[in-house]
Amino acid sequence: MFGDVHPWMIPITFFYLIIIPIGISGNFIMVLCYFKNPRLRTPFHILLTLTCLADLMHVCGQIVFVYHLLAEVTIPQPTCFLINFLPILGLTSAGPLLFEIGLDRLFAVTFPFRYRNSQNQRFRYTVFHLMFPIIYSSGILYLGFLERDFEKQVRCAIPTSLNGASFKLFTLSSHAIYVSIIFAYCLTGILLRMRDASEFWEAESRGSLRCTLSCQSTLTSSND
Repeated sequence: MFGDVHPWMIPITFFYLIIIPIGISGNFIMVLCYFKNPRLRTPFHILLTLTCLADLMHVCGQIVFVYHLLAEVTIPQPTCFLINFLPILGLTSAGPLLFEIGLDRLFAVTFPFRYRNSQNQRFRYTVFHLMFPIIYSSGILYLGFLERDFEKQVRCAIPTSLNGASFKLFTLSSHAIYVSIIFAYCLTGILLRMRDASEFWEAESRGSLRCTLSCQSTLTSSND
């Protein structure tokens, strides 16, 4: 069964057999919660739900990969692209959606009053955050469609669905996106810590001021 398969692919295959049902069920529950709870209609929760939906589509694509690896079958590369169209869409949009969530949190922490005002125009705010994921994933899919190779036989997986420059572009750009995600979340965490520290020292200053004023009033009363 695994005669011409790289040895590292064997444990990865069984790892996917465990991860696939967990990923599908977990993301499906998150999407279901969005539709069940009316309170989850904020732009943040919309972005989060779309990220879960994108990851759900991506995980479903691993079923195709596991089947082709275990069955030792190959199909034309354009057919693989069509089969994995939705998984590729999920994979290419999940990173940008996470990046937009990071920007949303950073905006909420940095400019809390402006953020509250932006929630009054939820549709425009949400569309603004969806522009980058839509443009990015559409570009990768369009480039992958142009690069289909009708003479190439592949074991269908998401990497083999994209051919040539489209896969290289996705790999390099996704690295930059995920580094930006880490930077955005780290910066948000630092700002939160600084705000908590400033609120702590502000509370301490107010306490000290009250203590000083009370002591002064006590001394004044005793002198009188």
